[in-house]
Amino acid sequence: MTTAVLQHASSKTARQHVGLHPGRPGCQGRRLIDGLVVALVASTQIVLLMHSHRPPERRLHDTAMVETMEAFILDSDGWSHADVVEACRLILRTVAVSASRCETDIPGGGEDWPPDVRSAAEVLRQIASRTGRVERRYDYVQTGIIEVARDEVWSAFVTFAPWAYDATVWDPAGDDIVSLADEGRSAFVRLTPEHYGAIAAELGQASLIPTGRGPRVARRRRSRA
Repeated sequence: MTTAVLQHASSKTARQHVGLHPGRPGCQGRRLIDGLVVALVASTQIVLLMHSHRPPERRLHDTAMVETMEAFILDSDGWSHADVVEACRLILRTVAVSASRCETDIPGGGEDWPPDVRSAAEVLRQIASRTGRVERRYDYVQTGIIEVARDEVWSAFVTFAPWAYDATVWDPAGDDIVSLADEGRSAFVRLTPEHYGAIAAELGQASLIPTGRGPRVARRRRSRA
């Protein structure tokens, strides 16, 4: 339909441009002009076909999805420290995909720490000696901000954080998504519905109490499709 209209319009326009009307007898050079019209129509059809086969432009909002994060505190009343440690590590492993940066302190002492915690503390102390703060007088260390890379440093952080006085994880937007204090006895988290479901399935919904701390945080993320 569109091609036919273009053919008619192109043919008419070309003939009017040179002052010829196909219905009148005696027009000289009509064959030459007809040949030009055919060429014009053919080129118009080619352009039309090229345009009709151009892939649609992909826009960012076509695949972006709004994701809501809600704040909770971990209710660990009556739990042993071993249970608190496992819960905190579960949370950290679950939100790892959203983690961008982290930091923790390493208090002095640690003679009663399990071997894996002492090993993790040593890895983090080495980081602190380069990028953080070391107070040798009090045997107290702060790592400073660490870029999360899912390497041995992140693994050490996950292992040690429940034993820290203060440990925090931020997402790429700069919001704290995990904040632990007092060896995990105080735990604040921001969770997507997916992360909430995974953690609640392990710890129970009653262990995650909505805080009402400010509005829910909306995130835009790229869909996997």
